[in-house]
Amino acid sequence: MDIELSAIKDNIDGGMTAGRRERKKAQTRRAILSAAANLFSQRGYDQSSIDDIAETADVAKRTLYNNFESKEEIVLALRFQYFETLIEKACRRADSGQSPLAAIENFVVESVRWTFEQPELARVLFRDGSMLPPPPKLGPDNSLQLPMPPFVHRLLELVLLSQKKGELRTDVETEFLVHLIGFIIVYTNLQAFRNASEKTSVKLARSCFHALLEGLKA
Repeated sequence: MDIELSAIKDNIDGGMTAGRRERKKAQTRRAILSAAANLFSQRGYDQSSIDDIAETADVAKRTLYNNFESKEEIVLALRFQYFETLIEKACRRADSGQSPLAAIENFVVESVRWTFEQPELARVLFRDGSMLPPPPKLGPDNSLQLPMPPFVHRLLELVLLSQKKGELRTDVETEFLVHLIGFIIVYTNLQAFRNASEKTSVKLARSCFHALLEGLKA
């Protein structure tokens, strides 16, 4: 019995230690991303070095590299974080009774509005670093592992719900529709840097989104 109790205690202690480790790692990642976002907003991408980010986050450079392989990967993580915030807001709207299609359109429009709220950081997220996710890795069975950011899963859920409600075509792959929506977001945000007003950019976002819904046929 004593041996069994000792084993249970070890398992509990081990689980608590692992939990603390994960929380600490998540806290460190948040600190690094927050520091990077602040520096990118104030100085821009090129003028913010890895050393600057580590110093601002109050972590060792080695610790930063344990979490992110490069500055480009930090930009990608910030981009994912930004989209996750917006998609969660869209999902809450759908949960509150708004049609899934209207929630998706708001998701597209809110991304443009955010660009005008945080122009310097938006420039980094949409113009600097890689626009593509990390290259796929080989899994244990030598198959390609294609990581999908959490916000893409949430957008997939919204698009699928919209298809089930008859708002979007069901003869088109859900994932393909998500890619098309993603293209509109990137395109309209890049165009936002050329437009003088938020109103013009929002109008373009809505126009592009409705062009997608209506198709390209004249």
